[in-house]
Amino acid sequence: MRYLTNLGTEDAILVLPSAALYPRILFSVLPFSVTFGGAIEIVQPAVGRNGEWAGFYADIMGVGIGTVVGLCAGHRASRLCGRA
Repeated sequence: MRYLTNLGTEDAILVLPSAALYPRILFSVLPFSVTFGGAIEIVQPAVGRNGEWAGFYADIMGVGIGTVVGLCAGHRASRLCGRA
């Protein structure tokens, strides 16, 4: 049920700075972030929480949202600074 309130915000926060500042490294950051989210879902039953597919999908959505917002913010900042 955590995916309804959280929606992968921790994954978005992990990806957003690299998408905004270093978009060229996204090809290595994105698979790592998705794998990290999957690993968290696998480990959760060992600490008394439920690992769910819906939580993993929320992590993937968070990675996507963080990527899009970061790329848009980076593009906007570069245009404002005159580095088009």
